[in-house]
Amino acid sequence: MSFGRLCSFSVVKLFLRISNSTDLILRPLGTNATAEQAICQSQVQSVPNTKREYLENLLLQQPLSSPDARVLKVAVIGCPNSGKSSLVNMLTKWKVCAVSGKAHTTRSKQTATYFQDNVQLAFVDLPGLVGRSKASRFKLEKTFIRDPHSAIFDSDLILVVIDVSHKESREVLHEEIVKALHFFNDKESVLVLNKIDRLSKNPTRLLDIARKLTGGIVHGRRSHIDRYANRFKRQAKLADTTHHLIPPNELIAARLPAVCHQTTNKFLVYMNNLLAQIESTQVDVDITDSKLIPDNMVEKKSLSDAFLKDHFLNEMEEHRDAFFDCHNIPGNDKLMPSDSQSLHKSKAEINQLLLNTCGESNQILDANSDSDHIDSMLETLKQQLLLQTASPEEVCNRRNRWLEITKSTKGVTKWLGFSEVFMVSSFIGDGIDKLRDFLVSKAIPTRSWILPPTMITDQEPTELIRMCVWSHCLNKLQQEIPYSLHIIVDDCDKIKLDSGDDRVYIHVRIRCKNERQLLRVLGMKGNTIKEISSAVKLELMTMFRCNTVVKLTAELFKIDSNIKKKLRRTQDFSEVFPVNDRLE
Repeated sequence: MSFGRLCSFSVVKLFLRISNSTDLILRPLGTNATAEQAICQSQVQSVPNTKREYLENLLLQQPLSSPDARVLKVAVIGCPNSGKSSLVNMLTKWKVCAVSGKAHTTRSKQTATYFQDNVQLAFVDLPGLVGRSKASRFKLEKTFIRDPHSAIFDSDLILVVIDVSHKESREVLHEEIVKALHFFNDKESVLVLNKIDRLSKNPTRLLDIARKLTGGIVHGRRSHIDRYANRFKRQAKLADTTHHLIPPNELIAARLPAVCHQTTNKFLVYMNNLLAQIESTQVDVDITDSKLIPDNMVEKKSLSDAFLKDHFLNEMEEHRDAFFDCHNIPGNDKLMPSDSQSLHKSKAEINQLLLNTCGESNQILDANSDSDHIDSMLETLKQQLLLQTASPEEVCNRRNRWLEITKSTKGVTKWLGFSEVFMVSSFIGDGIDKLRDFLVSKAIPTRSWILPPTMITDQEPTELIRMCVWSHCLNKLQQEIPYSLHIIVDDCDKIKLDSGDDRVYIHVRIRCKNERQLLRVLGMKGNTIKEISSAVKLELMTMFRCNTVVKLTAELFKIDSNIKKKLRRTQDFSEVFPVNDRLE
């Protein structure tokens, strides 16, 4: 073996071809065989599998729309790993967004479209919202700060995705989500509770999660979910008038047994007789009786009828208690109200209670730490197509408004401006059709298509392939290794089309920083890179709807000096890279 081949940057090259690949059934998500056949015959939509096809669809085909066309652009925001990309794939019925089980899979914005009759829904899949401190700590790209805000500026509706299986996300809204919703308060926002399949054992918990995140208010009114909890107590507090309600004594009397009514009637007769005796009795006190005159009295005084009535009424209370003690019925204590004053709350107290429930304590704190973050964000936004025409005064006003919102939203954990709440599962598809129909009904008429009808996404094939390999590296590799890899797509073309071979040949290089990462990517006898290649091949065949040939190459980003020394001294390649750690 020559020394030049030993010093080559390419350490291992793996060429995989899955036999009988033409027998695979390739169909988009959410479609059956009938729908697949109809789509294949019409060839209305597809994902370009080469750069030439992508440029032809994007540049040559103008997105001309019909007069009755309706369009809705939706910005999908949320915390990292909340299922935004999976939700977009289910809504578009096509897996074009990279998905993995780890956070920060999506690194930049991507638009995916869905057509239904004359309606086009454009979903903008965005990276997870992160703060400036987290972005600098994990060395994230500028797209994590730039893309979410630039996409929301140009969107018609905001879709806020929440992972209900995450403990912190289901209790409070993330501060970056709250700031974005307050900054773009003129746009309609919809709350989507995702991953409800993980709470299948306790579905009623979703109502409490929705109440915490919305404050119990959806579309400017009290949410219908409050009807299922404390219905009688809520009606008593929120009722403006009480003449429609049945008095408590009638409710209690209707549920008492017959013996209670008989005993009560006997007691009423006894009380009437006692009152008659009180009214017919007159008592005069003589001044000559010194025992009845107190020491502080200096003149004659007669006891009035009111004094006698109070005296006898006290005795009557004692007789009443003794009467009911003798006629006590087991279980009656449960029927009597514990606090009579709770039934006579004033209307002012009720209104004050509602204000305290719906109000928010906005704690104004110092936000100078976010000033640098805002400056960098706005500077990047000015370079976008949307903000190129913005004047310096307008940019300054937006910056000042963002600072004010940052101060005023400190401590705010909910948003009262959601128009609807949907509970879906992007894994098994529950609630997806209902959400899609709602978005179709919100489409705006007399607007032109965002993308040509033949295109599903605005991403180039090379970028789709790169993100596909990246997502599978995240799933197969552990710890921090996949986040430090550099993936390069060299070839993506039908190089043998002249000879009748319409397969797409793809070559991807996975560049590693050190030998440790290289060995992890390869795996024992190349098993890890084999699994990654097989998974990438199947996903690309489903995405492109054509047969593909995938070639993955793992290599070092920079040859270490120690390896160079070993290669110069050695006479056998296996002494540097043992047989057990490489593909034979």
